[in-house]
Amino acid sequence: MQVLDYINTALTRKTTTACVWLLACMLLFVAHVHIANFLGWNGRPWVDFPFLWKVMDVLLLVFEVVVALGLIYRKTMAVLAFFAGILLLQVIPFTVFRSYFVTKPADENMLNSLLGTEICLMLVLLVLIIVQGKTSESEDEKQAG
Repeated sequence: MQVLDYINTALTRKTTTACVWLLACMLLFVAHVHIANFLGWNGRPWVDFPFLWKVMDVLLLVFEVVVALGLIYRKTMAVLAFFAGILLLQVIPFTVFRSYFVTKPADENMLNSLLGTEICLMLVLLVLIIVQGKTSESEDEKQAG
């Protein structure tokens, strides 16, 4: 069974559907944080943010809204985009280019917490996809036999 088949099958299961809906809600909540940054609601005007933070705010806002909508509609490509986006837009930048995002000591803890949370969310979804995909595969074999 191919990866896309595992994802498609898993997205038909109630447990996986609940998980992707929860992830979509989390992504939309985090999108709100980026909007708050744009509007200066976090106590600091957006123009005072470092350039790279501004770029990441825009990229992450677009990513989070598009992927959240895709997850709500249980689209396979949204699941793949979730994994790719977390790796490319958060894990790699916040580890490889960490020094660009740490402007004060509290930023270090915030990045560590964010990365830990993102990795846990990816692992939970990955395990669900594997388990739910295998469950379906074994059910198909029982029906065929």
